[in-house]
Amino acid sequence: MRFQFIQIELLPCLAWCAVLEKNEDVICIWHGSSIETGEDFFVEGAWDGPFESREFDNAITFTGSGGRLTGEHVLFATPTHNLERLFSIRTSCRLFISNSMAFLLARANDNLDINYPNYYFDILRYYRCGLTITNRTLITATGNQVHLHDCMNFMVGPELDIVINRKRFGNPPKEYQAYVDFLEKTVAKVAENAMHPSRKIRYPMVTSISRGYDSTAVSVLASRCGCREAVTFLSGGDRAGNYVADDGGNIARQLGMNVTEFERKDIRTFDYGGPAEQYTNIFFITERHMPVMTSKIQGTLFLSGRHGEHFWDVDPIRSLPWFQEYASLSNSGSNSTEIRLRIGYLHFPVPYTLGVHAPALYRVSHSKEMAPWKIGGNYDRPIPRRLVESAGIPRDWFGQIKIGGVGNSMEDRILPPHWEHDFISFYETRVDPKIRATLVNDQIGPVGYYEKGKASDWQRWLYTRPIIRRSLSGTFYNKRHHMWRSRYLYTFHWGFEYTMQRYLNIDAPTSTNT
Repeated sequence: MRFQFIQIELLPCLAWCAVLEKNEDVICIWHGSSIETGEDFFVEGAWDGPFESREFDNAITFTGSGGRLTGEHVLFATPTHNLERLFSIRTSCRLFISNSMAFLLARANDNLDINYPNYYFDILRYYRCGLTITNRTLITATGNQVHLHDCMNFMVGPELDIVINRKRFGNPPKEYQAYVDFLEKTVAKVAENAMHPSRKIRYPMVTSISRGYDSTAVSVLASRCGCREAVTFLSGGDRAGNYVADDGGNIARQLGMNVTEFERKDIRTFDYGGPAEQYTNIFFITERHMPVMTSKIQGTLFLSGRHGEHFWDVDPIRSLPWFQEYASLSNSGSNSTEIRLRIGYLHFPVPYTLGVHAPALYRVSHSKEMAPWKIGGNYDRPIPRRLVESAGIPRDWFGQIKIGGVGNSMEDRILPPHWEHDFISFYETRVDPKIRATLVNDQIGPVGYYEKGKASDWQRWLYTRPIIRRSLSGTFYNKRHHMWRSRYLYTFHWGFEYTMQRYLNIDAPTSTNT
């Protein structure tokens, strides 16, 4: 087998799509301008090993995706976290594989099924299950199936058969110092890989920082590995939906970093040019802040504390193995792929390193040695607290109250007025009236966690019981979800249609290399 690379300047710079034909030895790789290519590989990402080895598939930590030739097969590799994935679809004698579902369906001449409203809950189910299931599919307009590949490597042969291999995830940590040392070494290796001199594009580190636990702990690790640039927001949202101070600037400067501050309230008025990039999860706007920071994160290795609560919290529901998160209300963090591919940065969510071993991290957090760094209450994460305090940051500078990435008020979660008008027009003209008659107009839905108060408490208890959890259907949980039977399920289709436009009509290559 051999690659034929077709570079298209109009594509998002980190997007790619492989087209394989049955019993053909040429694999066409349509790609943007920042994809690293060689005779036997292509990659967008960095990993904890030498760049010249090209062995991103063997990495314990890999931020990105790619493929390489292995004799009569081609190997494709996903990230080692489940915030992004690869997608594949088979049509007749062709197999399409891409890091963008919109690009995939555009090349395969397919689309979402406008008569199927529940993509949101399909994706949410996969997200909640973590890596416990590998057969993940979404239905298309033609009745075909898109396969979602999370945290895996897979081989494709001449007959287009797919053989899945599990990633390497390292050994479960047994004590604090060994775990933190491993994280620091991993950050250093990934950063070195991202800046390798033989790369077409080199990615210097920049870290996010706030007054919370997770990004602050990651920033300490980054500073130890030479990172000198940080970004922060001046405000965030508390549990009551109020904007409160969340500026991590003082902490960043204490760590020897330059810091660029943004105002989170500007998210409401920022000109995004359209809703496309948030299509997988528009109801939760957790990623709307990313384009606001374009000037500082473009062309960087962006370190974040994304979902540190899944691995560093003292709550047992946050400590399930294999990235399971059954208590999640959304697939938060999974809707930044198209933003990343367009802007052109590598996302390194550091807490996901060894994160599949969350129960072991839970035991470390509750070990005797960590007692001095436990402060009690429902916002208590001794691992990041010890890490940050060991860097000389005063205890009262961070980790005091839980501050959300965006305001928790409905004003922040609902669509801006100009997007709302566009969505309603799409919904009323494209969706069958018979389907619309089964859905409600309220963005929160007819029932939900927010209205039911104590209902979430007993549901959380159920989530901690694996046998009970497995015996109950997904519908049981979903009926209590605020998006159940909501017309805003169609924001997925609406945003996806915008996204598809950037991948259509791009058949004229700007450069070709075999």
